[in-house]
Amino acid sequence: MKTKEIGYRGAWFRIEIKGIRQDTNGRVYCSLIYKDFPDESDAEVLALDIDRVTGNYKLIIRPSPPPAVKESSYDPSKELNKLHVVVRDHWNPGDLFDWWYSDCWWSAEVISVLEDGKFKV
Repeated sequence: MKTKEIGYRGAWFRIEIKGIRQDTNGRVYCSLIYKDFPDESDAEVLALDIDRVTGNYKLIIRPSPPPAVKESSYDPSKELNKLHVVVRDHWNPGDLFDWWYSDCWWSAEVISVLEDGKFKV
């Protein structure tokens, strides 16, 4: 689930959806539990958010990312029938990625590649 809380804007949190309902206006609500913050679980949240700039709906709930396999160690014969994503062994400016940090997923873009396999986001 994506949040707009200060300090966590744009971060995604692991949740378990307990129920889904639609109101008479067509809005979809989810009752959920935050897996890493069970004391902060909301009773119900909207599954879609409205972008204030474009007026378009944005999904604020998404599935967990699949397991990742590095390109250099990828063997298609061993990975048959398994859900996974193949990740390149190097990063380029403009690459988009998610990483797990401080109990939530963060989305970012590589701005520049630095020395020793580090990069600026």
